[in-house]
Amino acid sequence: MVVITDSYISKFGEFYDKDLVDLSEEAINGLEINLDNIDAVFVGNMMGSKLYNMNQLGVAVRDRVQMDVPFFNYTLACASGGMAFYRAFKSVESGEFDKVIVLGVEKMTDFSSCEITEALMGASDFENEYLFGLTFAALYGLMASRYLHEYKKDLMLLDKISMKAHSYALSNSNAQFHRELKDSDFEKSVMVSRPLKLLHCSPFTDGVSAVVISKEGEGVEVVDVQMAQDSLALKDRDSIISINSTNVAANKLYKATGIDASMIDMFEIHDCFSIAEAMIYEDLRLSERGQGIDDAAEDKFNVNISGGLKACGHPVGATGVKQIAYLFENMKNDSYGLAQNMAGTGNTSFVTLLKK
Repeated sequence: MVVITDSYISKFGEFYDKDLVDLSEEAINGLEINLDNIDAVFVGNMMGSKLYNMNQLGVAVRDRVQMDVPFFNYTLACASGGMAFYRAFKSVESGEFDKVIVLGVEKMTDFSSCEITEALMGASDFENEYLFGLTFAALYGLMASRYLHEYKKDLMLLDKISMKAHSYALSNSNAQFHRELKDSDFEKSVMVSRPLKLLHCSPFTDGVSAVVISKEGEGVEVVDVQMAQDSLALKDRDSIISINSTNVAANKLYKATGIDASMIDMFEIHDCFSIAEAMIYEDLRLSERGQGIDDAAEDKFNVNISGGLKACGHPVGATGVKQIAYLFENMKNDSYGLAQNMAGTGNTSFVTLLKK
């Protein structure tokens, strides 16, 4: 059995007085553990190499916290945290290590919107998307346009999904935004990439999160972690209104565990854009095809009570770990929780099933 025994989530927002190593040190020192008992640290970070010229972030953190154990770096776009957790889980499950820390960290607000947008586009297909100037807002705008057309849905449903996220974030002291949204806010919201407005998009965020996973101890069991991948470019996919990698990973997890979506009590999913939440509902088999946008707008399931990426914030390398940490901290006894983290437009997805 693999168990999460401790967690740490920083405040998410804009922290100009801290760098990546400062945030990482904060998280490790914020864990209530004896660091002498840790065998390894798995670090998820997307943009440290590009923005800060830090190719060995893990070693820099190792030096700061003075831990004489291996630090492993993982970079997989917005799923960097999910990848770090996946590899850490496998290492403990196999018996390679007994107790490890998984750390996800990102600094995004020291740079301009243009610089961050370009850095994020490293997660896209270079020849078919990046070179044509397609940002992720543009790519998700294409997905949203097709989804709304295919299922004959109203754009206002996306407004409701964002409003739901902000409503939940009011109760999360670590969330980046503590402001409730109203219908009138969307009338004034800037169009980013039609049909997506600014209030349909997750923000640039600084933050860090960490969990401790172990072979023994009290806490929350990691029942299983599954991953799947799809084409990097949207044009090469069978459908652009489904995150097929999430669907495949979820089906593998349900088959392996005997647990299906109807038995899960809490979800933290990757709502980088409001349309993504609608599609993920369907790919996790919470909703029928074409019904995800309605179910998300109606808050039908217990999804993203942290505020999600939209309102809690999206420090890309930290998000996958934060989702799991938040479930760990908020699950009730005898309940199941599922975290879904993905890269880019969903070329890679991780799904993690927890049981308390």
